[in-house]
Amino acid sequence: MRRRFLFVLVVLIVSILACGPAATPEKVEPTRPSITTPTVPVSEAEATLTFPTATPVPPTLAPIKATVKAEALNMRTGPGVEYDRIGVVREGDVLDVVARTPAGDWLKVRGPDGTEGWVAADYVTLDIAPGEVPEAAEIPPPPSPPAQTPSPTAAVSLETPISPPSAGMGSATGRILWNDEPFAGVEVKLCTDWSMIGGCKGAEYTAVSDTDGRYTIAELPPGTYDVATQVPGEENETGWMGMKAEVRSGETAQVKDLAVVKYDLQLLSPQEEETVQTAMPALTWAGYPNAAYYKVYLAPWGGGETVIQFEKTTDTTYTMASPLQPGEYYWSIYAYNARGTKLAESSGHFTVAKD
Repeated sequence: MRRRFLFVLVVLIVSILACGPAATPEKVEPTRPSITTPTVPVSEAEATLTFPTATPVPPTLAPIKATVKAEALNMRTGPGVEYDRIGVVREGDVLDVVARTPAGDWLKVRGPDGTEGWVAADYVTLDIAPGEVPEAAEIPPPPSPPAQTPSPTAAVSLETPISPPSAGMGSATGRILWNDEPFAGVEVKLCTDWSMIGGCKGAEYTAVSDTDGRYTIAELPPGTYDVATQVPGEENETGWMGMKAEVRSGETAQVKDLAVVKYDLQLLSPQEEETVQTAMPALTWAGYPNAAYYKVYLAPWGGGETVIQFEKTTDTTYTMASPLQPGEYYWSIYAYNARGTKLAESSGHFTVAKD
């Protein structure tokens, strides 16, 4: 019995040893999926960092200045006395210069009140050489009277031969108009130099327009002449700045037609240098012969914003739209015929009293 137990025990032990130790399960590592990052081609231009280049700023140029050296200097809408007068600048006023005519005899300026206009270059002192002023890109066309059909008398005059000048000399001829008609009795001067202060300087040569408005000045030394006129009954002569007579030896220079303006339009109220007690004075003037309409201009004397800028009216009274500030004022009235030709003008100044 004991042997049998031992035998069974031995068999059991042998069986256990034959089976060996239990297998340890193998540890499995999880597989991580591979991620492929796409490669984007980068051009050389993109790879290079580009910084914006600063645009150079040109230096700010100081404005060109002109100082008025005449006691009173007219500012006009264009480069010539045939243009409307828009104001007056006084001696010592400093103007901003915008441009010049090709000849440099007129300057486009900006006045103390900001108004732009043209003044004669002879009556200002520039702070730079005149040739350094930029030339105007555009110049207002000059006002001109409508084309006229010559009267029979004028036609005969046109056919009348002009005597040739003597050796080494020249001559000049032209025609004077007023109200679009030939104007007789006007004294015409050709001056080697004309100034607003003092008129003709140096040599001067004169003639008087005939019934056809025509004049001829003979035996002129060759050269360039300024043109001035004096209307019968007028105290002062008018210099036509920008108009020149180019006289050559052995030739007769044709001076363009001159439509003169009279200065006898009568201003009624306010009277010259009057001090008015109201801030809304009525401007009145006498009706002018042959006038179809008028233009009114009003601005502070010595600088300031223009109050009335060439307003057109058929009346001879102008009523203010708003009260004026106390101070001195400059006003002008211009008379025109039905064709738009200027016949006459007059200017004055008055003072609005303080409250």
